[in-house]
Amino acid sequence: MTHGHYRVIGVRRYRGHEPGTEFIAEIAPNAEHRAVRRGDIVLLERVEPALLPGSFEFPQGWLASPHTPDQRGAERLLSR
Repeated sequence: MTHGHYRVIGVRRYRGHEPGTEFIAEIAPNAEHRAVRRGDIVLLERVEPALLPGSFEFPQGWLASPHTPDQRGAERLLSR
């Protein structure tokens, strides 16, 4: 599957997106090809999903916790 930036160009909504709107989605190649061929959507560009610095936050208290669940599990195994 590939990610793309699309615009709805048909007269009907496409997967919940109104005509004229743009959206980013992961669409299976065959489904994308059919939708483009029908004139429902147009591919504007391929998108490489990524997190931008500052675009996310850790859950409250996450960084204050002394151990992650993986660390506790490893400690139990090592103490046997």
